[in-house]
Amino acid sequence: MALAAEREAAAKIEAENPTRYMVDGAHGWANADIPQFLEAACDVFASMPGDDEPEPEPSWKLFAEFLWCGKIIE
Repeated sequence: MALAAEREAAAKIEAENPTRYMVDGAHGWANADIPQFLEAACDVFASMPGDDEPEPEPSWKLFAEFLWCGKIIE
């Protein structure tokens, strides 16, 4: 819920000053729409784990990292 609220606040800031946020979004948001967000998050985790590493166990921490990457990775 906090991530959604932060994106909503960022969208309002971006709408008030669109020229300032043409490249990077407010509050560190690199992806403003759902397809971009999911693609960025999936790109990061598609390369995990390395060939010599075991797959990570699913966890809330791993899911949080997935969401964070969707926000900050372009």
